[in-house]
Amino acid sequence: MSTSGRLRGSILGRSLVLKVVANRIRASVRPGDCVARVGGDEFAILLETAGSAGAITTAKRMLRAISAPIEVEGRQLTVRTSIGIGVARDGGRNDLLRDADLAMYYAKAAGDPGWALLEPEIRTLAV
Repeated sequence: MSTSGRLRGSILGRSLVLKVVANRIRASVRPGDCVARVGGDEFAILLETAGSAGAITTAKRMLRAISAPIEVEGRQLTVRTSIGIGVARDGGRNDLLRDADLAMYYAKAAGDPGWALLEPEIRTLAV
């Protein structure tokens, strides 16, 4: 996640941006879906029973919500984000977070903002 505009090192401003983004993410998912901040400016969202199509729809909704301007310290900021989507294979969840992380880096490399679904060819290149 990155912002256009400068906060000039303001910890309070960065904290406000993270809170706004977290609220926008929560508003973009269904009740019962799990949203967690996993560190820094990274969030993980578990969408049970959504499937690939549901995850892509949710990612697009989150991108729209997150990209709306945020006013901080008298400045309009725009947050750009990259979303990686991992889908549990064969009912397994062990590699799910790693797969989503790989897809996120693929989305970042493809251009900000955006999303990527971990496709087999991405997985093959990365693993």
